[in-house]
Amino acid sequence: MPVTRILVLTAALVAALLYATPAMAQSDDCVEITQPNPNPPPPSEVTVGVYCPGDDDSGGGDPPPVTPIGDGGGGGGGGPSCTWEPSPFHEMEIRPNGEVWWRYYYECDDGTSGDTWLCGNCDGPPEAEEPEPDWEAMQADLLLEATGSLDLPGPQLRHLYDSAPDGQVLGVVQAETWWWTETAAPITARAEDGPLWVEVTAAPAALEVDPGDGGPVVSCPDGGVAYDFGRAYHDQEGGSDCVHVYQRTSAGQPGEAFTVTGTLHWQVQWVSGGPISGAGGLPSDATTETFELPVGELQSVVSR
Repeated sequence: MPVTRILVLTAALVAALLYATPAMAQSDDCVEITQPNPNPPPPSEVTVGVYCPGDDDSGGGDPPPVTPIGDGGGGGGGGPSCTWEPSPFHEMEIRPNGEVWWRYYYECDDGTSGDTWLCGNCDGPPEAEEPEPDWEAMQADLLLEATGSLDLPGPQLRHLYDSAPDGQVLGVVQAETWWWTETAAPITARAEDGPLWVEVTAAPAALEVDPGDGGPVVSCPDGGVAYDFGRAYHDQEGGSDCVHVYQRTSAGQPGEAFTVTGTLHWQVQWVSGGPISGAGGLPSDATTETFELPVGELQSVVSR
């Protein structure tokens, strides 16, 4: 980038000698000025001055002071005693970002001398900017975390005969066996990382029942209709599509019962918010449970 150089002429132009610069206490913003060590062995550089940036950011004014290293101290390593002076021409450069740089000359008692440019309004090297987080990758990780923490319950499958007054749990041939699930509430899991969050919700979508007698699987998109045990069976017959009619008893089956399997399918959605947002669907999930159901016949009793 282009650099603007400004040459400020002052009365110092006619000065025969360089004028002295007053000493300045070193602060955290000050930096040591070094030069190659002309007298080996190491160190390869010796400190010859301390430079403290000024507060003038107007592009003008006076150059900031430099504190010389005197009395043969050399600032560690036994370096020379040096003096620093601003350029008698007050040479100044305005660099990108409004930085104001001044030219200085130094002269040391070991015969070395030189010049350099020092910034009058710099606060030191700029701090490295934190890289922008990979929000999309973080979102994907949070989605996996939230999905993995979903704790989906089983179908809690109910049927017409599981609350028989005599305590027997059984089915009856040639009669409707109603099925339904008592799992109806959605399940939600959430994961967060700083301002970014992802929430996953699973909602019961459909119930399937395998009656265990070799008959077809019963599909119940609405989860089935709960049977009202406070009403007569004949008053409710035909009130649900989630039913199965056993054509034979379970006599002769292992345990004298049919193994019934209930499968509850879950619809899964996700939503995200924070630095980035998003929403969508995930593959469906399912939970299952099994139990043994004895199926018998009702016997008619004729009394005279």
